[in-house]
Amino acid sequence: MFPPNWSAVTNSPHLALPLLAGSISSESHEVKIWDLSKRFYNKYGLQPDKNVIINACDIEDFEMLDKLYFNWEDDFIKLARERKFEFGLISGFYKKIEPTFNSYYYQIKEGTVFSQFYDQYVYPTLKEINPSLIGVSISSFNQLLPTIELLFGLRKILPKTKIILGGNVITRLKDSSEFRKIKDLTDYLVFYQGEKTIRKICNLPIRSSVHIYGDEYIPINEWPIPYFNGLNLNEYPGIPTLPFVSTRGCYWGKCSFCAIPFGWSRKGYSGSMTPDLMIQQIKYLVSKYKMNRIKFVDEAFPPSKVIPLSHLISDNNLKIQWEAYVRIEPQWEDENLLRTAYDSGCRKLYFGLELSPYSKRDCLHKNDNANIITILEACKKIGILVHLFCMVGHPGTNENDAKLTMKFLIEHQNQIDTADLVGFQLHRGISIKCLYPKKGQENTLALTYDYYSNNGNALLPKEVRILEHSCQDRIWDEVPRLLHPLYRIGKSWQN
Repeated sequence: MFPPNWSAVTNSPHLALPLLAGSISSESHEVKIWDLSKRFYNKYGLQPDKNVIINACDIEDFEMLDKLYFNWEDDFIKLARERKFEFGLISGFYKKIEPTFNSYYYQIKEGTVFSQFYDQYVYPTLKEINPSLIGVSISSFNQLLPTIELLFGLRKILPKTKIILGGNVITRLKDSSEFRKIKDLTDYLVFYQGEKTIRKICNLPIRSSVHIYGDEYIPINEWPIPYFNGLNLNEYPGIPTLPFVSTRGCYWGKCSFCAIPFGWSRKGYSGSMTPDLMIQQIKYLVSKYKMNRIKFVDEAFPPSKVIPLSHLISDNNLKIQWEAYVRIEPQWEDENLLRTAYDSGCRKLYFGLELSPYSKRDCLHKNDNANIITILEACKKIGILVHLFCMVGHPGTNENDAKLTMKFLIEHQNQIDTADLVGFQLHRGISIKCLYPKKGQENTLALTYDYYSNNGNALLPKEVRILEHSCQDRIWDEVPRLLHPLYRIGKSWQN
């Protein structure tokens, strides 16, 4: 199960579901996949028609895209207000309460926006199925409250069913003193990677008291083929894709602001598939699910894979299109490499720019020294779309850096398809010299910390949020395409 409250605006399920299900099904166990986030949004809101989204994206009718977006959001805002929650299609439902187990417990006792959904649509079906084992995986902070509510409910209606809990969020919270209270609602906890561990648990002859497992490393030849059975990929808004991970964690893994790779292992990196194994799995998926769009959701897709991968795609006569998250490395300046990527099906690359190239980027510790303007020009010439991830408010940067970054996006709009521009946050597990988390937060369930600085080189959280919103507003006014969530899922693929 993937609990409610992930982003509604996505064109595919979170990869955790098909990876874990693929691992279990490989042992000949019967497995059902429930994307409860998608089911919830389907029950309580009228998703815009996919073809209308795509047509509006094709002609860049942002008035229509706004109408579709805000009409869809309004359905959930009404539900949110009934329970005194707030809501955004990207962020999900949230409430400004202290992130502690007791705060969540009292909120659950009062009732949440998810209570009716669980009581009417989830628990009755589960009682009928009476599964021997239920796995719950979560990847965003706003899934935490509905997850705890779900665990209480599962314990009540299925007291004999064993419960496994894991996911990126669980791994990152494991050292918090508040986490033990969540632990008591489960039978098994899985930290880091979960496929190997979940197979062990499924094959245990006797399932008894709470155990804590964690896979730091899974041999690459044991990475399961994702299993999408039971997931209707066409139900997701926008153009459907098959998510696929070929590199677990980040081979660089030293960016000062990023905690995501540590969901894979303590080192943040757990290996990379060979092109041969990638093609073997992709070929199977394309044939089985009749879909030729692949999104590599690697933290960083290595440029060294492009040429061998393209040869294998050609040798296997695979007519696929693909996109990937990549680092700004010199190899991507090479037009020949980009042409090879395009000919093999590459249609979009997502680069972590963070700051304008006219700003001093050393504070990010990214060590990516390629010329982004050269890359943008080459991608435009060849026909590969570009997304740029940008950030304002990182310690060591100032308001001028934010304005330069915003200006760069606007001035290069003809070479950039989409972008993110977000404010810096101090994530759990990240340490930056001049920042000090406010006391006691490490013992809560918070994934991001409020902080203060011991010097004048860091903007405070409130200042960062103001800067973030002002920059976003300016971009939205001048080039809405860059930030529009529906455009992103309805226009990424050509033809």
